[in-house]
Amino acid sequence: MNCRHIHANCISFTASALLMAAIFCSIQCTPALAGESPANAAKPPAPASATRPFTEIQLKKINQYWDTKGMQIDIKPQYSRLIGLTKGDEVARAHSVSGRDENNILHIFARLNNGAGYYLTREPSPDEMHLYWVGFDFKVIAAISVSKDNGTAVIPAAEAQKELASEYAEWIEFADTL
Repeated sequence: MNCRHIHANCISFTASALLMAAIFCSIQCTPALAGESPANAAKPPAPASATRPFTEIQLKKINQYWDTKGMQIDIKPQYSRLIGLTKGDEVARAHSVSGRDENNILHIFARLNNGAGYYLTREPSPDEMHLYWVGFDFKVIAAISVSKDNGTAVIPAAEAQKELASEYAEWIEFADTL
């Protein structure tokens, strides 16, 4: 991901989010947990370790960015229900950073306001979106793939963790530019 474009693309995130909502507005909502229980997500951040993708300094920089320049977003209930983050018409809120990479893929990294961890999304194609809920230890709690034709599929935790490894690498690069 070209980190220089993230700042410029924060404003265009709102338009992208509205477009994505229009594309996926008729999705059936069924919770899809892919790993650990939601109770494990509410733990405070663990100390830095070899299994965590971010150093304390990188995570501190990203948190500062969320607090000063990040956008406050409402995660649409149909998405937050699909990954088990909310029930009914509850709206999950988060501070987010977003950007498009050199292949025009939208990446979103957000800290959930309810203290349940992080929410990440990426569009591997114009017709598909991957949604991830991860704990403060950056391990997958739930992950799904949503397609334009209303298809949803649970992404197994091990596969989602592999996908997130490359996603984390992009955000580590971003943190190192801050």
